[in-house]
Amino acid sequence: MTEEVPVVTNEVRNEEITYTVYEQQSTEVPYECVYLVYHPEQSTDTKKVVEHVVKPRTRTRKVVSYNDEQRTRTRRELSCKTEMKQETYPWSLT
Repeated sequence: MTEEVPVVTNEVRNEEITYTVYEQQSTEVPYECVYLVYHPEQSTDTKKVVEHVVKPRTRTRKVVSYNDEQRTRTRRELSCKTEMKQETYPWSLT
């Protein structure tokens, strides 16, 4: 018997993405406190992207089928019966 079995393989490719990074900048003012200002900055980076691709493949497998069949056997049967027996025992009173 032959059956179709889906097989998943991985394909790795690089993809360029754009994202915003905030860089911290601090300014010191004499006799007062330090305050922080964040300025947005565009940055580009490369990341790996994994795509799963399904490829059908064919393989052969063993198939087992079971059949019911009638069988006979001989077995021993145990039977019991109750019997009354009378016996005489010799004894003396001495």
